[in-house]
Amino acid sequence: MLSDFTVVDLETTGLDPFTGRITEIAARRYRNGKLAGALAVLVKSDVAPEPDAVKLNGLTADTLDRHGLPEAECLSKLMLLLGSSVLVAHNAAFEVSWLHQASQRALGVDFTNSFLCTKTLAVELTPGLRSYALGKLTEHYGIQWTGAAHRAMPDVVATKALLDLFLTRPDVPAVCERLLNCCGANRAGQGAHYPLPAGLPDYVKEVKQ
Repeated sequence: MLSDFTVVDLETTGLDPFTGRITEIAARRYRNGKLAGALAVLVKSDVAPEPDAVKLNGLTADTLDRHGLPEAECLSKLMLLLGSSVLVAHNAAFEVSWLHQASQRALGVDFTNSFLCTKTLAVELTPGLRSYALGKLTEHYGIQWTGAAHRAMPDVVATKALLDLFLTRPDVPAVCERLLNCCGANRAGQGAHYPLPAGLPDYVKEVKQ
């Protein structure tokens, strides 16, 4: 399953994939353990980033207007890079919901790639941690960051490093197969996960953790 995968991270104008817009896309595709392609692009937005988003990632409306490319062009570049590979993301429900809504709006197609969520995988493999945020997990495992958190490409690099660490365990490939297209959800309202976002495609499966 993981002989061909693409690690993806998005920055957005807010939290609602229906009314918001993607502001940054970063992705790296790997085939048989080797880097096969990469993408890092800012996206022009007709929706102003919310103050909390700007505070998090520093991407202002002016920055996006000056340096971004049109949404449809950016999404087309990502889809070309993805091909039929498995999307890998931390808290992948976020990326998948935003890509599904953006693809429908800008390209007129559904998002259909299979995906693996490294947060869901981390909860399965390392139960009992206080936080499963990417920064906390990399700290827990001693993974060094390159660049600032909450920008797309540094998050891609950190997610790939986390996945690589997990894949050193012999049981993980089977766990990945079981968790393909799964988003973790809390048991009885308590646990490591946020509520699943709106806008996910129908093939997404919820797994209680």
